[in-house]
Amino acid sequence: MCSHGDDATPRPIHVQKGVVVMVAVGALIGGIDLILVSGLLYGIAGQLENGKFSRNNAIGIRTKQTKLSDAGWEAGHKKAAPIQRRVGFVGVVLGILMVVLAFVARNLTALNVVVGVASYVWLILGMIWVAVAADRAAGEANRAAAGGEQLG
Repeated sequence: MCSHGDDATPRPIHVQKGVVVMVAVGALIGGIDLILVSGLLYGIAGQLENGKFSRNNAIGIRTKQTKLSDAGWEAGHKKAAPIQRRVGFVGVVLGILMVVLAFVARNLTALNVVVGVASYVWLILGMIWVAVAADRAAGEANRAAAGGEQLG
C-alpha cells in the first residue's frame, strides 16, 4: 500500500500486462512439465514395484543400500513404490491446476507463482521421502540377508 501526501487511502497495485502474460506462460510450461515428470514417476513406480527393472545404474532408486544387493534393491523399491505413486499422482493434479490457472487466473499472478513453487517443492520433498523409505527398507533387507553382518 502506498500513501501519497495526506491521503491515506490505499491505491491498488497494477501489474503490467507483459508481466501477467509471462507468469501465465511460465505457469503453462511449468504445469505441463510437472504433469510429464509426475506421470513418469507414477508409471515407473508400478514397474519398479513389480520387479520389472533389475538392479542397475540407470533406472530406479539408487542409494548405497539399494545398490548393495539384489535383495536390497527389491525390498527398497517395493517399499518406496506406493509412496512414489502418491507423489506422482499429486504432482499430476498440481500440474493440471497450474495449467488451469495459467488460463483462468491471469490477474492472479501471485497465485500462479505460489502454486508453481509449492508444486515443485512437493515433488522434490516427495522424492526425498521416496529415497529415504527405499534406503531404510533396503538396509533392513541387506542386514537380514547377511545374517546381521554389515555388508560392503
